[in-house]
Amino acid sequence: MWKGLLHMTDRELVVAAAGKVMGWKLKHRPRRGVFVLADGNGRVVAAWSDANNTSVHSGWNPLLSLADAWMLVEALKDKQWSFRYGNNACAPSQHAVAFAKAYRGLGANILTGEYIEADMEPVVADTAPRAIVLAALRAVGVPA
Repeated sequence: MWKGLLHMTDRELVVAAAGKVMGWKLKHRPRRGVFVLADGNGRVVAAWSDANNTSVHSGWNPLLSLADAWMLVEALKDKQWSFRYGNNACAPSQHAVAFAKAYRGLGANILTGEYIEADMEPVVADTAPRAIVLAALRAVGVPA
């Protein structure tokens, strides 16, 4: 069972995004005292070596890298999710991201025209990458 988004550490958010959105796996290498995140081809994309495994020390980190976060957007697009981003010029630390199933458009069911408010409720975070990660996880069913 996944913790809610509001209770996850940064490492847990990265691992959840990698697993639930990208389909990657977390592996433990006990002899080295390291946890590694491997993509679908078995390549190491991130590693942790601290005792609590609470921070990303190297590699893929969509919380800090917009390029890495954009991989989540692309992965969800391949699964028929649409994406919307907005920011507030008067409050530069407000970045809003929402995902909606593509057949519904961005908030409206294109078959009926009915507006679907739940699909458009954005996640707001202090950085665009963090907003993308949180919204992507919410889109795939991780509760707040």
